[in-house]
Amino acid sequence: MPDYVTDGWHLSFWSIERVLQEKDFANDSLAFADFLIYSHCLRVRPTGGATRVTVDGSPDSFASLEAFFERYLRDPEHFGLREAG
Repeated sequence: MPDYVTDGWHLSFWSIERVLQEKDFANDSLAFADFLIYSHCLRVRPTGGATRVTVDGSPDSFASLEAFFERYLRDPEHFGLREAG
C-alpha cells in the first residue's frame, strides 16, 4: 500500500522500504503494518525456530502470515478494528 493509506478497517500494510525505514522493533519483533497511525502494529516475531505474527493489543499469535491473513479477511473485528465509515 502507499505510505499512510489505509484499508476499510484503518489498517495500513507497509512496503518493504517502509518496514526498513521505520525499523519499529519491539520485544524482538519487526512491525510490518499499523492501525490508526501507530495505535497498534502488526509484527513478525521469530520464536523457537518459527516465525509468528502478533497484533499489538491482542493476545492472538498466528503461526504464519497466511494464518493471520485468513483470520483478518474472515473477521477483522476480532482484532478490535472498526470499519471506516
